[in-house]
Amino acid sequence: MKTPVRLLLLSILLIPPGFQAKEKPSAEERKRERTERMHKAWLKQIEDRVNRQKTNNQSKMKLRMEFLQRAVDLDEKQMEHLSMAAKGAVERASQSWLEYKEKEWKAEQQNRYIRDQMDKNKVDPIHREIWTVALEKTLTSKQKRKYQMEMGIRATYLGNALLRIQMSMFDQRALLTRKQRDTLITKLETSLTIPLKDVTPQMVSNAVQKAYMRLKPEEQQEILTKEQQALWLQFISRIEDMTESMDFLEEGLFEMHRHRHW
Repeated sequence: MKTPVRLLLLSILLIPPGFQAKEKPSAEERKRERTERMHKAWLKQIEDRVNRQKTNNQSKMKLRMEFLQRAVDLDEKQMEHLSMAAKGAVERASQSWLEYKEKEWKAEQQNRYIRDQMDKNKVDPIHREIWTVALEKTLTSKQKRKYQMEMGIRATYLGNALLRIQMSMFDQRALLTRKQRDTLITKLETSLTIPLKDVTPQMVSNAVQKAYMRLKPEEQQEILTKEQQALWLQFISRIEDMTESMDFLEEGLFEMHRHRHW
């Protein structure tokens, strides 16, 4: 019968030459492995959102291509070239969106705060360089002028829509008469300046904000009562936040409920 000592000696003799016992992973290695597992789980969790983002971008570029076709009558070669650029813009915009979300996730794991906000131009395929350069190279001079005019008219229309929607919010609190409302809207629309070219939704929002700011104190006194003037000042102090919240300019959605109690 083998004694425990003999068993121990036998096990030592059976160890192959050069064998080294596996060292336990350090705390840093364990932390890294845990982070990698969490990152993989996060990627799987966000996969549906990534796919939705890409699908939205594809739909957006398809609509833009159809708009171009109607506006400037693209030929077959132009359609083919711009379609390729649109696909590239979608891929790059979707990748930029994922990279920013991943940056947010890493910061959260490290209990850090991200100061820089998501760059909308990077996550919007319309503003990706591959698309804008393709437009510049593909369209004729006549087509470019026609396209810019169409986009400028559209931007002006959206600016007027935003201006009137915000006026309705002020009207809810101030109880304007038809004459007061019409006078304010006329003055604001007259001072609204949007260039007749393809501008970003943020530029449209900024133009609307400036139109509100241009209403002089004497004009306010002429149109509004004292109580309404006080409400106007409160309204103007919030106009920047409300303008930035108008996501319908970019996504076709109204998201004004957050500011209904300005």
